Amino acid sequence: MAAGRVPVAVLDALEYGIRALLAAADPRPQQDWQIDSQLHQALAHYSGNALLMHYMKAAPQNAHVQHAAGA
Repeated sequence: MAAGRVPVAVLDALEYGIRALLAAADPRPQQDWQIDSQLHQALAHYSGNALLMHYMKAAPQNAHVQHAAGA
């Protein structure tokens, strides 16, 4: 639904980030989280679904808290 609405420049930036992560000899988990969040937030934003966007902004924070707690 959102894929056709995402501007080419945003897709290019996401692709660059993903390729850089895949090419890294020893990628850091933070890099993975960052590009994953950017991708999902872009899709949520361009879907036009405000509730999904709100959820996507909160989800990475919740996941980091759970990871830090050992959940």
